[in-house]
Amino acid sequence: MLRKILILLGGCLTIYYNNAIAQQEFEKSLQVGNKVPDLVITMHIGDSVKHARLSDFRGKLVIIDFWSTHCGGCINLLPHMLELQEAFKSKLQIIIVDPWEEASGQDSLWKNQLKDRDDSVKAYAIINAGRTLPFVFRDSSFAVLFPVFGLPSHVWIDSNGYFYGQAYSNTTTAGNIESFITGKPVRLAAYHYDPDFKLDTDDPLQWLENTNSTPRASLLNYSFFRKNIADFPQMGFIKDIVDSLTGLQSGVAAINQSMVDLYKKTYAPLLDSIFKRDRQDFQRARIIIESDQSAEHYFQSSAENYTDWTDSNLFCYALKLSDSRKEGIDETMRHDLDNFFHFTSHIEKRQLQCVVLKRFITDDKLATKGGVERHFIEHAGGKVFLVLQNAKAYRLSIYLQGYLNHKFNDFYTIEYLDSSGLFGSQKKIDIRIPWSEHPEEIPLEQMRKAIRPYGLDIVEEYTPPEEVLVLHQDGYDPKRLNNKEK
Repeated sequence: MLRKILILLGGCLTIYYNNAIAQQEFEKSLQVGNKVPDLVITMHIGDSVKHARLSDFRGKLVIIDFWSTHCGGCINLLPHMLELQEAFKSKLQIIIVDPWEEASGQDSLWKNQLKDRDDSVKAYAIINAGRTLPFVFRDSSFAVLFPVFGLPSHVWIDSNGYFYGQAYSNTTTAGNIESFITGKPVRLAAYHYDPDFKLDTDDPLQWLENTNSTPRASLLNYSFFRKNIADFPQMGFIKDIVDSLTGLQSGVAAINQSMVDLYKKTYAPLLDSIFKRDRQDFQRARIIIESDQSAEHYFQSSAENYTDWTDSNLFCYALKLSDSRKEGIDETMRHDLDNFFHFTSHIEKRQLQCVVLKRFITDDKLATKGGVERHFIEHAGGKVFLVLQNAKAYRLSIYLQGYLNHKFNDFYTIEYLDSSGLFGSQKKIDIRIPWSEHPEEIPLEQMRKAIRPYGLDIVEEYTPPEEVLVLHQDGYDPKRLNNKEK
């Protein structure tokens, strides 16, 4: 018995000793190309706990995903990380690392996903990923070796255990991973902290190279574009420049913004209803880009290299006018954008494509039979169902919205509208419909067939004409594009 205790105690001391060595001997961060210490880590996978060494993953690309329960982007990224892990299986090992928090905080996080999120499809995907991927908690060794300046950030360790690089999560794409494991070079987005790098966001002229030679005092008005600033430690922003003497807006400053975001800024006063926060899901549906390559103006999650996309599609822009009339600033900015991007922008009324949830009978087939209020996933006869029992009607509308958003995979150009009266309704209902871990895989006709007995249907329609922002590229001809496709 004493021998067993000594063996167990020796194992615990070994784990503690190895991590203590890492924190004491490696007080400075690793450089790209350095050998990564063979740390002993404690991984939480669902309800199980497993001890491992980094050397256990030799032969694989290891991605350390620095993460926190307070980082919304980290949480939303979990399903994507699980998809990558499942896609590359034995060639990749993803480890989620939270250097600051205890494992106990994770349980409440998963429980709150369904309660706090309207998109139940996303919530279930997050919960599934959170209970499938390995998590390491309260281990500062990683943060010592790879300093963290922003989340989520990813550390890449090659199959031989050498530090390849660190970047924000946008670089972690299937295309980059495929290139890496097949021996092709991968350029990770810049991720570092330079204490000497300073950027005064209220002084856009500082963004220009060689500004010391610029006679600033003689500049009354100016506007300029430049390429994105890769070293800027944030994801970018747009703000108003305010005159310190008058307190009035005198210009605009934008760092690392897309063409669409710049246009949204200058047209927002005219299209306030489009850009209100409560309609943010539909922003892109009301911005129509008439261009040979309209999709490229939005970042696609399937893009192979986020860094290449940002190099071509993110810009810095600054405008300063001595005449601080708001309308003059917006008008000048629109003129600048049209000239720089070779577009003509204007507002007009158009019909928009939408998907509508309708009720086609007055008899209430959804009326509840009572019982405990609950909504859950049911497995029966090899099939999966979503069951709402004595549940509030608005939940069904939210579930169906999530299904349709993922089904069309294009909810920025196709709107979801609920004319059934369910949205926002507190009325109690019963319903049982087909479901899946990936509901978008359910055929639309199967879903329509399932809800029709309850007096509901899903139809595609067009809205009455309403104001939209149209961005028309110079020389664009849709007929020429259609002929080319044929």
